[in-house]
Amino acid sequence: MKTEYITEEGKRLLELRLKSLIQARKLLTEEVGNTATFGDIGYENAEFDAAIEALEIKKAEIAKINYDLSSSRIETIPKRPVRASFGTKVTILDLSNKTTYTYRIVGPYETNALNQEFLNKDELTQNSFISYVSPIGRALIGKEVGDVVRCVTPTRCRELELINIESCFEGLDT
Repeated sequence: MKTEYITEEGKRLLELRLKSLIQARKLLTEEVGNTATFGDIGYENAEFDAAIEALEIKKAEIAKINYDLSSSRIETIPKRPVRASFGTKVTILDLSNKTTYTYRIVGPYETNALNQEFLNKDELTQNSFISYVSPIGRALIGKEVGDVVRCVTPTRCRELELINIESCFEGLDT
């Protein structure tokens, strides 16, 4: 099992998601029992089949989060970072289109949970989370303000200038 880094905030959000999924699984289990009474379980019981499918999806999500939590290690976030690293918030300038982006560099297990949390708050554009193993994350790790990096993303080769580095969750309400 490969160990991945995770922030305390990312772990907290994964644990909340896990708790929510476990509650949903309990409700779906009851629904499976209720829909079994709608007709022949083995033949033409669409409600039962849908409930079973939804239950299996929840079970798979629970297993994935349990795996992610068990194979992750909380990493300390630097208070006053000088270089881009896990747990830092970086602001970069895409030199090809002169657009500025701000990313928080976190672990691969927490990017979806954190992006979803902020997507719900309509703050995603200011608070996007990327993994340290993503193309941009890998290119930025170890770099300082003023450094220019090239990285290949799924859509194109990008030239990015690092213009600011700070602690990842400083001033961020979750």
